[in-house]
Amino acid sequence: MTTVIIKSDSETKTDLLIKLAKELGLEAEEQPDFVELDAKALAFGIGRRATNAEWEHYFEKHKDEKFIDIDEAFSKYSDDDK
Repeated sequence: MTTVIIKSDSETKTDLLIKLAKELGLEAEEQPDFVELDAKALAFGIGRRATNAEWEHYFEKHKDEKFIDIDEAFSKYSDDDK
């Protein structure tokens, strides 16, 4: 299954996209309370549970980022070097 997220400031265009998707036999729904997850939302919460679509979007957006090892991230705070 593929999930597509479309951002739109136009209610008319959103309605047309949903209508087109349904005509094509696809499941479509509007989620006006959709919150794009970011570092702040992950740290402080968004006031509700994140949906699977929000999580998938977050991980897809960050899939090419290089993450650093936790030991490397905190190595400058380690007392081992002093």
